[in-house]
Amino acid sequence: MGARMDGTIDRRFVGGVLLAGGVLAMVGNGLHPILDPDSGATQLVAIAGDTAYWSALHLVVVLAVVLLTAGTVLFARGFTGTAGESAAWLAAVLAVIGGSIFALQLGGLDGAVMTVLAEELAAGGDEAALTATASAMAALDVGLLGIVTIVYLGGTFVALGWAMHVTAISAPWIRWTALVAGGAGVVVGTLMYLRVADGVAFYGFRLVALAVTVAALGLAVELRRSEAPAGVPTSAAPA
Repeated sequence: MGARMDGTIDRRFVGGVLLAGGVLAMVGNGLHPILDPDSGATQLVAIAGDTAYWSALHLVVVLAVVLLTAGTVLFARGFTGTAGESAAWLAAVLAVIGGSIFALQLGGLDGAVMTVLAEELAAGGDEAALTATASAMAALDVGLLGIVTIVYLGGTFVALGWAMHVTAISAPWIRWTALVAGGAGVVVGTLMYLRVADGVAFYGFRLVALAVTVAALGLAVELRRSEAPAGVPTSAAPA
């Protein structure tokens, strides 16, 4: 049998937090359009078509990031005293750092700033100036998204997957999905930051985001199905 998780965590509560975050992430990832990162004009025209939808969509994704980050930190507490403790806490630290940058990038730049620029364009503002500003914001957006992909989708899930692997906590498919998807996240994020093979990298980001969300949802369901009362350690699945 695998290691036991620390009894200080409420498995069903943590599972609920991860489940809510995972569902919102699925919705956001599915509905967010892939826009040309090199064309500020294209992005503004697309956003101006429905700024309310754009703002609401980004709020959903930000909430998903907050919940997944909180769930990761809470889950990491359960590894106290196990062989996976250091890796779990590394995952928690990376989740907080990466999640904070992600929320800023999504809610601040990609959401709020681009929405304001799109509204100005729709109201008849200076198209050349607004497009130039949007292009600069898009470049910053891509750079931050690359860092987020490396740290949040990549490093966090590699560390979390390793913590689960060395303690045999959670089903093998969850552990391996986290490890493989996290490793892919580091590669894809590096390509995005360096602006190498943009088309492949941005579709790769979607796939990585989908894979880590599936891992989080699988973990959430596993925790929610725990037969142990809240706060009581439960033996993990066999390695």
